[in-house]
Amino acid sequence: IGPLFNLTADSLSLSIVAGDNSQVNRSGGNYANLAIRAYDQDWGRYAPNANGSIWVTTDGVNLDAGNQTATNSSGHLETAFNPSCNYAPGVQKWLAGITDGCYATANTSNYTLEIYGSLQNSITGPAGPEILRGDNATINSTVVTDCSQPVNDAAVNISVSHYFTPQSYSCTPVSNFSSGNYSCILNTSSLPAGAYNISVNSSKSYFNPASALAEFSLGATGLWVET
Repeated sequence: IGPLFNLTADSLSLSIVAGDNSQVNRSGGNYANLAIRAYDQDWGRYAPNANGSIWVTTDGVNLDAGNQTATNSSGHLETAFNPSCNYAPGVQKWLAGITDGCYATANTSNYTLEIYGSLQNSITGPAGPEILRGDNATINSTVVTDCSQPVNDAAVNISVSHYFTPQSYSCTPVSNFSSGNYSCILNTSSLPAGAYNISVNSSKSYFNPASALAEFSLGATGLWVET
């Protein structure tokens, strides 16, 4: 009988390299570099070609299926994380682990990552009407995310500006309806006669703000105040 060998999986220590407290936009092809390094404690060297995964939470709690990859020749396990619409804007957690039969299973602590979405505004009315000064004009707009999801809790400011002068007038209060719809009623009593552009600005935590402008075009966009 030949000699007996007791084969055991090597022990690893994992250290953070990049990505803790990082920030990434969900839109526009942006990415965050998430990286750790695996050290083989038995051989006293960094572990090359070790299979592993990097996981990111989608809602601050639940982890995704993981990005399966392997360490490079210097023991780095990394991914260029580009969040899709499956990841909610806000603070997410991520961690990495080695899941290779040659090594004892090892996972990192949780690290943090901030994901930012983008807001998109649309001005849906009025459609360039002529309004007698003193009458009210209802201005409607919608706010959605970069994933076309309606936003019902954005901070929205609506204003009109005279087409030929720098004068601007706020339309308040702005009412928040369902399905990302926002509306205000503009009293035209103090507005000089003429054409008006409409502006809508929106903001929300962990979202890039948005602006929309509807320049006056009779019967199409903006509004006209006449005496």
